[in-house]
Amino acid sequence: MSFLRSTAERLLAEQSAAFDSASDAPLRRVLEEQDNPLWSLQVPESDAPVRGIGSHELGSIPGLHRNDSMLVEDLKLSRLMSRLLSVQHQMSANVAYTMFVSSDLAPVPRIP
Repeated sequence: MSFLRSTAERLLAEQSAAFDSASDAPLRRVLEEQDNPLWSLQVPESDAPVRGIGSHELGSIPGLHRNDSMLVEDLKLSRLMSRLLSVQHQMSANVAYTMFVSSDLAPVPRIP
Protein backbone atom coordinates (compact mmCIF):
# COMPACT_ATOMS: atom_id res chain seq x y z
CA MET A 1 0.00 0.00 0.00
CA SER A 2 2.87 2.40 0.62
CA PHE A 3 3.83 1.89 -3.04
CA LEU A 4 0.33 2.93 -4.09
CA ARG A 5 0.40 6.02 -1.89
CA SER A 6 3.90 7.02 -3.08
CA THR A 7 2.82 6.61 -6.70
CA ALA A 8 -0.33 8.69 -6.14
CA GLU A 9 1.60 11.42 -4.32
CA ARG A 10 4.13 11.60 -7.17
CA LEU A 11 1.34 11.81 -9.76
CA LEU A 12 -0.41 14.43 -7.69
CA ALA A 13 2.75 16.54 -7.47
CA GLU A 14 3.20 16.31 -11.23
CA GLN A 15 -0.39 17.38 -11.89
CA SER A 16 -0.84 20.06 -9.26
CA ALA A 17 0.80 22.78 -11.34
CA ALA A 18 -1.74 22.25 -14.14
CA PHE A 19 -4.80 21.82 -11.89
CA ASP A 20 -7.63 24.31 -12.23
CA SER A 21 -10.38 23.74 -9.65
CA ALA A 22 -12.74 26.14 -11.44
CA SER A 23 -12.91 23.79 -14.45
CA ASP A 24 -13.15 20.58 -12.35
CA ALA A 25 -16.92 20.02 -12.13
CA PRO A 26 -16.79 16.78 -10.04
CA LEU A 27 -14.51 18.45 -7.48
CA ARG A 28 -16.71 21.58 -7.35
CA ARG A 29 -19.77 19.38 -6.79
CA VAL A 30 -18.13 17.67 -3.78
CA LEU A 31 -17.16 21.05 -2.32
CA GLU A 32 -20.79 22.16 -2.66
CA GLU A 33 -22.12 18.89 -1.16
CA GLN A 34 -19.47 18.28 1.51
CA ASP A 35 -21.96 18.89 4.33
CA ASN A 36 -24.48 16.36 2.98
CA PRO A 37 -24.65 13.22 5.12
CA LEU A 38 -23.05 11.17 2.31
CA TRP A 39 -21.36 12.35 -0.86
CA SER A 40 -19.26 10.83 -3.63
CA LEU A 41 -16.61 12.14 -6.00
CA GLN A 42 -17.34 11.22 -9.61
CA VAL A 43 -14.61 8.97 -11.03
CA PRO A 44 -14.55 6.72 -14.11
CA GLU A 45 -16.69 3.60 -13.69
CA SER A 46 -13.58 1.37 -13.85
CA ASP A 47 -12.04 3.15 -10.83
CA ALA A 48 -12.77 2.45 -7.17
CA PRO A 49 -15.59 4.61 -5.78
CA VAL A 50 -14.72 7.68 -3.71
CA ARG A 51 -17.20 8.40 -0.93
CA GLY A 52 -17.25 10.76 2.01
CA ILE A 53 -19.44 11.79 4.89
CA GLY A 54 -20.64 15.23 5.92
CA SER A 55 -19.12 17.41 8.61
CA HIS A 56 -21.90 16.64 11.09
CA GLU A 57 -21.55 12.87 10.63
CA LEU A 58 -17.77 13.11 10.82
CA GLY A 59 -18.08 15.15 14.02
CA SER A 60 -20.03 12.32 15.62
CA ILE A 61 -16.99 10.03 15.33
CA PRO A 62 -14.87 10.58 18.43
CA GLY A 63 -11.42 11.99 17.72
CA LEU A 64 -12.01 13.05 14.10
CA HIS A 65 -12.76 16.34 12.39
CA ARG A 66 -12.46 17.73 8.86
CA ASN A 67 -9.33 19.69 8.01
CA ASP A 68 -10.81 22.16 5.49
CA SER A 69 -7.41 23.45 4.42
CA MET A 70 -6.48 19.95 3.16
CA LEU A 71 -9.81 18.91 1.65
CA VAL A 72 -9.12 19.86 -1.98
CA GLU A 73 -5.67 18.24 -1.95
CA ASP A 74 -7.09 15.09 -0.37
CA LEU A 75 -9.89 14.94 -2.94
CA LYS A 76 -7.32 15.13 -5.74
CA LEU A 77 -5.26 12.42 -4.05
CA SER A 78 -8.33 10.24 -3.51
CA ARG A 79 -9.11 10.45 -7.23
CA LEU A 80 -5.63 9.15 -8.02
CA MET A 81 -5.83 6.49 -5.30
CA SER A 82 -9.15 5.42 -6.81
CA ARG A 83 -7.35 4.53 -10.03
CA LEU A 84 -4.50 2.78 -8.28
CA LEU A 85 -6.68 0.85 -5.83
CA SER A 86 -8.80 -0.40 -8.70
CA VAL A 87 -5.70 -1.80 -10.43
CA GLN A 88 -4.39 -3.30 -7.17
CA HIS A 89 -7.75 -4.95 -6.52
CA GLN A 90 -7.86 -6.46 -10.03
CA MET A 91 -4.29 -7.79 -9.77
CA SER A 92 -4.71 -9.44 -6.34
CA ALA A 93 -6.95 -12.50 -6.30
CA ASN A 94 -6.82 -12.64 -2.50
CA VAL A 95 -8.02 -9.04 -1.94
CA ALA A 96 -11.74 -8.72 -1.24
CA TYR A 97 -11.75 -5.05 -0.16
CA THR A 98 -9.30 -2.18 -0.41
CA MET A 99 -9.66 1.21 1.22
CA PHE A 100 -7.84 4.54 1.40
CA VAL A 101 -8.69 6.77 4.36
CA SER A 102 -7.89 10.41 3.76
CA SER A 103 -5.44 12.21 5.98
CA ASP A 104 -8.06 14.99 5.94
CA LEU A 105 -9.57 13.13 8.88
CA ALA A 106 -7.28 14.64 11.47
CA PRO A 107 -7.47 13.68 15.13
CA VAL A 108 -8.99 16.31 17.37
CA PRO A 109 -6.50 17.42 20.04
CA ARG A 110 -7.40 16.16 23.48
CA ILE A 111 -8.47 18.90 25.89
CA PRO A 112 -6.77 18.46 29.29
